[in-house]
Amino acid sequence: MNILKQSVLPFLVAGLGIGQVAVAEDANDLYQGWFVGGQMGYTSFDISPENTDIENDYNSGYTGAIFGYRFNRMFAVEGSVGASGEDEEQSYYIVSILPKLILPLSKQTALYIKGGVASMTYADDSSDRDFDWEKDTYSGMVGTIGAGAEFAFDTGLVTRFGVDYFNGELEDNDDDRFRRDLDASVYQVNFGVYYQF
Repeated sequence: MNILKQSVLPFLVAGLGIGQVAVAEDANDLYQGWFVGGQMGYTSFDISPENTDIENDYNSGYTGAIFGYRFNRMFAVEGSVGASGEDEEQSYYIVSILPKLILPLSKQTALYIKGGVASMTYADDSSDRDFDWEKDTYSGMVGTIGAGAEFAFDTGLVTRFGVDYFNGELEDNDDDRFRRDLDASVYQVNFGVYYQF
């Protein structure tokens, strides 16, 4: 977790600096404005008790919404709200608002990278599946970094393919002294579509 934060922090500082310079230079750029859309794909997540060698790997579909504001061709702020498929026992959802650096390759294609901190909640019903009890839930702030490629149509529609990674510690929301906190690692591979206003 500390390593991920240390690697993301310089990226955030650089991104904010580049964004401020670019805004001043490209105030009338066509690549400006709010955007909103959705994404779906595949997720793999490892949720393990803290300070143990136990590994619990899960695979699932993934769906989510994306939104934000693009300042110019090189910088945007992107938010997302997403969740794993509704598994019978394990599921998670993640909320994030991140700075996003964009590298244009042409008028219509670009690469991007984003990073920062996200809020994650994980629900586990594996110990209670034979009873009508609520799921055990864990939550916390996790480090995240993502990258991908985008293709923009002249109509304002943008398609993209991306990979995101989340890593951090989740605390038991019920403060049950018999349950350990969790180490969480989440990978997402997704395809998204959004509209640039």
